[in-house]
Amino acid sequence: WQDNRYPGAGVDTPSHLYSFSFAPYDWSAYFALRSELADYFEGVAEDFDLKDSIDFETNVISTEYQADTQTWKVKVSHADGSEETLEANVVISCAGIFNPPAFPNIQGLDTFTGESWHTAEWPEGKSLDGKKVIMIGNGATAMQLGPEIQNQVESLTIFQRGPHWVSPFEQFRVDVPEEIRFLFKEVPLYRMWYRMRLGWIYNDRIYDSLHKDPSWEHPERSLNATNDNHRAYFTSYMKKQLGDRADELMDKVLPTFPPFGKRMLMDNGWYRMLRNPKVSLVDNGIDRIEGNKVITKDGTEHEADIILISTGFDVLKFLSTYDIIGRDGKDLRDVWGDDNASAHLGTNVPGFPNFFTLYGPNLQPGHGGSFVFVCEMQVRYVMQMIDSMANNNLGAVECKSEVHDNYIDKVNEIHENMVWTHPGVSSYYRNSKGRVVVNSPYRNVDFFKLTRNINMDDFITEPQKA
Repeated sequence: WQDNRYPGAGVDTPSHLYSFSFAPYDWSAYFALRSELADYFEGVAEDFDLKDSIDFETNVISTEYQADTQTWKVKVSHADGSEETLEANVVISCAGIFNPPAFPNIQGLDTFTGESWHTAEWPEGKSLDGKKVIMIGNGATAMQLGPEIQNQVESLTIFQRGPHWVSPFEQFRVDVPEEIRFLFKEVPLYRMWYRMRLGWIYNDRIYDSLHKDPSWEHPERSLNATNDNHRAYFTSYMKKQLGDRADELMDKVLPTFPPFGKRMLMDNGWYRMLRNPKVSLVDNGIDRIEGNKVITKDGTEHEADIILISTGFDVLKFLSTYDIIGRDGKDLRDVWGDDNASAHLGTNVPGFPNFFTLYGPNLQPGHGGSFVFVCEMQVRYVMQMIDSMANNNLGAVECKSEVHDNYIDKVNEIHENMVWTHPGVSSYYRNSKGRVVVNSPYRNVDFFKLTRNINMDDFITEPQKA
């Protein structure tokens, strides 16, 4: 929320889930917008005196394990251009996956004669009033941005690579009533019950319906009877929202793959926006850009003053912003390649002692959930490990290769029976070989159990060197 400042930016997970369990907040809306979310996390940092422990305007260049001292050398650069090497017993990578932005490989994009920018790099104070705007992409960001700007622009032309399944959003821009906010504040048990209930509704409730039924008679369109009912419901919703443009647009907006195969989107008024005469949806691929025109593969020219690039992030390339060199000079990029990251519990990598990664591979709750809670579970696990190291005079802990491999085999096995490996699904969840790298195959409650207590038998340990 430091970077995402585009119009309409907000969360599509309930605010009361998209927050730390130990830091409740008086949310004004059921689904908060960007400014309130940023205020919340700023407030947490202040309440827990974190800012004094943060080196701002500092980039990590590399981190390299030193076997002789059981430490990591972390090379950083500061705002003034100076570099420094730090030493750490433990490195916890919190670089995330939704950064840096990904740009499409379109001939002529860099020579476009108008203005263009990525939605994750929105210029402060930039106005779209009266402009001919082209938006490339139709994912989660576009779902929020498009409806927000539709009436400001002269025209809005949206280029989509493929359609998405979209869920109704009854609580979109709905404030939490003052009476409920009072109840949350004065009755903590009710607030905690409400959060637990949200955790079931938005997290694990649909998990079973995301598994393939081998006896299901329509595997080309859905996974099972429940998933097929979801398909019918979402299809009916789309038609209703499109109104008198349904006959014209349904072929463009209706996915052929099963519901939940890609990230589910919450409807910010997308289909009603498509009824706006200012808005056009193009599903013909872009061939090139010449001057101020985007030219599709069928030769059609689309003129623009501004191009908004809403193509997300290079999600598959985990930990791509700095070099990580483990035991025996092993480079994590060589171990993982460009798109095949793997880690035991999404946290531990063999050959990289005392190194833990938060929100690592196979940890996104694709069936629903809050990454904040996922990270809480990981941090509790990592803190147990650090406590064990301190209490048992351990200088190094390293995940065993067989433990890692068995875990990944199990992850892959479960995924093979889930929606994300359906032959009709192509998404950033899967790598070039078809393996699901991003999503977790576990319910949130199951991952909670897996990370509740460390098992030191999973690790090679070394006593602290003198």
